[in-house]
Amino acid sequence: MYRVALSSFLRPFIPSSLLAVFLCGLVGLTPQASGQIQIINGTWDWPDQGLTLFPEGDIDEGAFVNDLLPYGGRLAAAGGFVHAGGLLAPCLAVWDGQVWSALSSDAPNDSVWTLLESGGSLYLGGGFSFIGEIPAKRVAKWDGFSWSGFGNGLPGTIVSLALWDDGSGVSLYAGGNNIFKWDGLAWSLVGGGIPSGVEAMTLFNDGSGTALYICGQGGVAKWNGVGWTSIGGTTGGLPNTLAVFNDGSGEKLYLGGYFTAVGGVPAVCVARWDGESWSAVGNPELTPDVAIEQLRVLDDGSGPALFAVAPGVLQKWDGQKWTRYVLPWQAGPATVQVFDGPAGPMLHIAGSIDLGEYPQHRYTNIARFTRGFACGDFNRDGVTDQKDLGILLAVFNCTGTCSGDADGDGDVDQADLGILLAHFGQKCG
Repeated sequence: MYRVALSSFLRPFIPSSLLAVFLCGLVGLTPQASGQIQIINGTWDWPDQGLTLFPEGDIDEGAFVNDLLPYGGRLAAAGGFVHAGGLLAPCLAVWDGQVWSALSSDAPNDSVWTLLESGGSLYLGGGFSFIGEIPAKRVAKWDGFSWSGFGNGLPGTIVSLALWDDGSGVSLYAGGNNIFKWDGLAWSLVGGGIPSGVEAMTLFNDGSGTALYICGQGGVAKWNGVGWTSIGGTTGGLPNTLAVFNDGSGEKLYLGGYFTAVGGVPAVCVARWDGESWSAVGNPELTPDVAIEQLRVLDDGSGPALFAVAPGVLQKWDGQKWTRYVLPWQAGPATVQVFDGPAGPMLHIAGSIDLGEYPQHRYTNIARFTRGFACGDFNRDGVTDQKDLGILLAVFNCTGTCSGDADGDGDVDQADLGILLAHFGQKCG
């Protein structure tokens, strides 16, 4: 009865020869067991050249994106590039959901590594020395109308920024080869400094009041405005990123990087601090050679979650389980963001991003996600055809990691087949 019903469903959409192949293919099919981590299939694309060195687009690595941040109703992108969508916009560009533009007529003269928004102003940190002709060594501020620097600037490259009131008023903190505080007149080292360097900063309340937390080669440390405190022992690796996320039991501090344990507690690449002790964060199923580059709390429309980015890896933790996105490239994503543009909230990822198959591939260095294979083109050759049908048949009834999951709901069923048949013989993408 199952096969008869399915046959009736298929007959109006598909040639009889293909229908016979399909029905034969169903014989003996059994559901495939899913892994611990649910896989989210979908399409990653970008509508123009992206963020590149050359106006016509890049076919080789070179340009890169370090950070994405919504600002003023647009998505700001920062990194080391020259053009955005073919337009001149060195190291900093904004996307409105349809076209790129430069943020202003002045641009950084070198790479931008981090972005921070507060009170309608955008703060930049990086390796630059000027914004146009305005001196701004490593840190700059755009107030919506003009740029300004901060005193004589800072050495090295600034990779993290934070604003925090330590009791004496809100101050700007900058981290790179050390950690510095701007008091409104001059920069100074924070508590004697962190000579081993700072990779990331965030604010967290462990129950004793909000404090500034940093991570780097020296591990994780807390600055309470008076002194530094080491947090929970060393990692034996390299901590790269921090984020604060409420997993349903209150806010916790999350650490990502390249490590297999923190303070003696086994935890591969991601760990959680509750104010007293470290713990692993479920089982992310990551190998010890993975280095998490960024943790960021975002809501992609399914509720707040902690997103983790590493070369070739994008996954999220909702407080109960990990979910992994299928990435179509071998290049290195470095940052993730949700931008609520004309099409609604969309997940974006950026870094050194290669889209497409050689030799038609292109380095857009940014991509946006559409859940599911919207037209059933599972092999991404640009047309929905018998090859895609074969992919779907091979995994029919699959749950979990399913290459034929057109609607991205975690299983392959008649709904996915309907999507494929509705686009059968058509160009896709």
